[in-house]
Amino acid sequence: MFERLVFNKTGGYCFEHNKVMYVVLKQLGFNVRPLITRVLLDGNEGNGRLHRVTLLEFEGEKYIVDVGFGVMNPRFIVPLKNATIDTLSGRYTIKAMANNHYRLEYTPTNAEPTTLYRFDLAEFTEMDCNIGHFYSSQFEGAAFVNNLVVSRVMENERVLIRNREVTFFDDALNEQAVYPITSAQQLYSLLVEHCLLDISEGDVNKLFSFIATKPAAK
Repeated sequence: MFERLVFNKTGGYCFEHNKVMYVVLKQLGFNVRPLITRVLLDGNEGNGRLHRVTLLEFEGEKYIVDVGFGVMNPRFIVPLKNATIDTLSGRYTIKAMANNHYRLEYTPTNAEPTTLYRFDLAEFTEMDCNIGHFYSSQFEGAAFVNNLVVSRVMENERVLIRNREVTFFDDALNEQAVYPITSAQQLYSLLVEHCLLDISEGDVNKLFSFIATKPAAK
C-alpha cells in the first residue's frame, strides 16, 4: 500500500507534498512524525535542513516516506538500515551510522553516486517545517526562488522541467530525451498535459517570461 501511495504522487515542492502525505498517513492511523533533512546535492555537508520527509514506524521497523524530491525521489518507502535497493532508474543506498544518523545515496544508471540527503531522528515540529518552507520559498538566494523546477514521477517514467528545458526519462527502456522550451504555449502543454498541473495560461505566460531570463542549459 505504501509503495502505491509513493508511485502515484507527483514530485515537486517537498514541504507541501510531504505534509499532505504525513497528514494522510496520520489520519489513516499510522505512527508518523516529520523529519527535516540536509540536502547534499552540491556536496556541502553544512547545508541547512530544508527537505521535509516523514518518519514512519510500522510493525517494529522505521522507514522514511518521501514524495517531494523530484525526479530522484525513491519510488518506495526507505528502510532505516544499511541497505542497497536497485530500481529501474538506478540504485539507492541507505547508510545507517552512529547515533541514529542516516544518509541516502542515489546512483543513476551508468553514472556516479550522489548523496541526496543526510538526517537524524531529532524532534521536529510543524513550526520547524514552516520555517524551512518560508526560507525555501521566500529567501532571495533559495534555489526554488531563482529557478522553475517541476517534476512528475510515475511507475516507469519521469518528467523534469528545469527552466528552459524538459527531460523525459523512460526508465523501463533506460532512455532519456531532452528538449528546449521555446514558447509559453509549449510550457503550458508540458505543465498541464505531462505534469497534470491546474494552472492558467496567464500564469504560464508569467513563468515563461521568468525562464526566458535564464541562460540556456549547456
